[in-house]
Amino acid sequence: MLRSPYSSRSGRFPHSPFDFGPPIRFLVGPSGQAFDVHREKLSGWSPAFTTKANAAGFDVRNVYNVVRLPEVSVDDFTTLCVWLYKGEKPNPTKEGELLGLMRLWIAANKLGLWRWMNTILRLGMSLMQPREFTVEIETVAWVYERTGEGSKLRSFIVAIFCQRGRPEAHFFDARYEGLGIMRDAARFLYNFVPPPIPDGATLSDWKGEVNHGYRWGRDKKGFPVFVSSTSSADLKNDQTEVEGDGALPDYLVWNKQGETLPDEFFVTAEEGLLGAAEVARQLEWREWREGAKGGGGLE
Repeated sequence: MLRSPYSSRSGRFPHSPFDFGPPIRFLVGPSGQAFDVHREKLSGWSPAFTTKANAAGFDVRNVYNVVRLPEVSVDDFTTLCVWLYKGEKPNPTKEGELLGLMRLWIAANKLGLWRWMNTILRLGMSLMQPREFTVEIETVAWVYERTGEGSKLRSFIVAIFCQRGRPEAHFFDARYEGLGIMRDAARFLYNFVPPPIPDGATLSDWKGEVNHGYRWGRDKKGFPVFVSSTSSADLKNDQTEVEGDGALPDYLVWNKQGETLPDEFFVTAEEGLLGAAEVARQLEWREWREGAKGGGGLE
């Protein structure tokens, strides 16, 4: 987990040295730890807290409401506060910190911090460039359990998983298949190594399998590769060590065009406003849904 360089034990982010007008009190985590965060500071980064929100149908006059965020951890919220007040972004260097970035993306999404969400994706890209770094399927599952179909964060983490995961038989456990992880992984891999699909069949008939003609496995060094033999590897029987020439580039790519930046997974200001739906409800902003869908003059 990413740790903030500032202690959160005091129970409230120390905003007192800053004079930005009235704060909003956030009660964070299961224990409801209090953070007082200035609306004026938030408005510089999130459309949910700006006058543009008024144009979109939000009522931001009631700025003293308490906002409860029980699903956001205190550490993650503290990291966002440090970023907000000090301008200090997280600087992950260890492969296990990818989950921390995913947690931070979810937390930022709840506040509509859309530019920060995009920065977090770039940080994740940079973190996972070393080929020897590994992403665990549990990290992917954590993202899937907190996002829905079509989520850009899902697409981002799956792209990394396919290139930095070390295929194992347990990837096909019912829990992971039920979440759709292997289905989406198969669709990503299909863009690079299309399997021989029978005449008349379509990709939707493929049902997310990765063992139609081409296999996803590990080479002798443990890196993911693809081979064309139908008997070279069988992930479901844990025969994962394979030889082949189907490896993706050592550097991360994000689509079949070989794009090296994950910008296609960036969110817009409007998507950021929608992500702050629960905060909007708690602040009693009226007609936020209609305003967000209509754009409301947001930039």
